[in-house]
Amino acid sequence: MNVLTRKDSSLYWDLNGTESAHQVNVERGDDCWTLNVYLTRCSGAEEKAVRKNLFSEKGELTYDEFVDKHFIKFGGVEPDDPERHKMYLDEMPEIKKFIYEECIQGVRNDIELISLDTLEDNVCAVPTVQDMYDPSEEAEVQFKSLHYINMGEMYSSAYEQCVENRSSEQLLEIEVDFDEIEIIYDSSVVQVDGFLIGDRFCTSSNKEEWIHKIPFEYKFTAVDEAFKPVTVS
Repeated sequence: MNVLTRKDSSLYWDLNGTESAHQVNVERGDDCWTLNVYLTRCSGAEEKAVRKNLFSEKGELTYDEFVDKHFIKFGGVEPDDPERHKMYLDEMPEIKKFIYEECIQGVRNDIELISLDTLEDNVCAVPTVQDMYDPSEEAEVQFKSLHYINMGEMYSSAYEQCVENRSSEQLLEIEVDFDEIEIIYDSSVVQVDGFLIGDRFCTSSNKEEWIHKIPFEYKFTAVDEAFKPVTVS
């Protein structure tokens, strides 16, 4: 079951879904083409393992291994043979990097909506967006979500400790404690708009049912945007 679903004509991500689809732009020399890629859902532990491997060589999972594990097939190509598609990937392993970067690390802040004004109870809303492929529409879509984060001092201090070597210009990801980032998100998030657990919204009242199913890249993006130092140019 694909993660993308619609409720009252709005696009949602069902956390009970078992697979996702994405359009991946591949470049090889002067050639560039687009592939529709289907992946099985992964765990947050796997996402963190790849990040650790990429930035500190201490992880237990490379992005090649990750793609090999979760790749299902290419969509809209002939023959419709997943085994042939996997053989094609093995023959062109450089494509796996594009798949990982665009399908998993493609989560970003929604610049059009971003506004970290604090709401009631010291909570701010952090918007995120990811380009995905919707098989039911046969088109690329933007999945948007809104993460309501408690901006309490204890969470801000915890964030500073796990990224204390952050430079003024960029996040030195090799120094980030990804496990702590996830703990901060799980503790500070109040509710999330855009994700569903079955046919129910993700609210504070049913948090235990959805918190561990939110993909780690969304947690990382939301926490980093909420707590990163504000620079004035």
